[in-house]
Amino acid sequence: MAPTRPVRDLRTLTLICFRETNSITADRVNDSHASIGSIGSPNSFFVKKPETNNIQIVAEKIDQLLKRTESADLSELMSIWRSRLPEEGSGSPALFRCLGERILAHGEPLLAYDVVTAGLATWPKDTRLRQLQGLALARSGATDRANAILEDLRREAQPPEETLGMLGRTYKDLAIAAATPGQRDQFLKRAAETYAEAYRTSGGYWSGINAATMNLLVGQTAQANELARKVREQCLKE
Repeated sequence: MAPTRPVRDLRTLTLICFRETNSITADRVNDSHASIGSIGSPNSFFVKKPETNNIQIVAEKIDQLLKRTESADLSELMSIWRSRLPEEGSGSPALFRCLGERILAHGEPLLAYDVVTAGLATWPKDTRLRQLQGLALARSGATDRANAILEDLRREAQPPEETLGMLGRTYKDLAIAAATPGQRDQFLKRAAETYAEAYRTSGGYWSGINAATMNLLVGQTAQANELARKVREQCLKE
């Protein structure tokens, strides 16, 4: 899986997001983590609006929390989440993205799911949070639900390579779990198509390698060889 991206340009991002957010309402967080089979409606730890309407002050608080999150170990990340410190960052989805990415990197997809789903309660159209939600579900074994979320993202205009890469991964996982050879082949073909689309639209060699591999597995040898040749030439140029 392609690596998650760190948050960039924090001050600009938080200022913009705070201006666009007029009010924030959400439920209290459920401190106990549900099993993946019972993951359902989003929980959020928000119980109040930011304590100040001063954009600069809010941006500085979010900046501080983001910097702390980016360097935190798993224990501190869990402490940040459970202590409700992110209430200070309630004017921006940036903290939820960063916290979700870091927790996923530490191998805790269920906790990451809680974090990004809380963010989506306020920013339901945020692409990065939706990507992370799909990735958290995929890593938790809820492949069908991850696939559905990522397919929704795919249908949006010009999905990024990372979205298509995550989606391709869910089709590979579905192929592994397929009940019949026919279902397995169908999922592998969908994976091949998805990775090929990612390579065609982005030129990313990681997607090209996966596209070549999936085409080989479904018997499309000529197409697999052509993709492999293109990726090899691309790598040699770089």
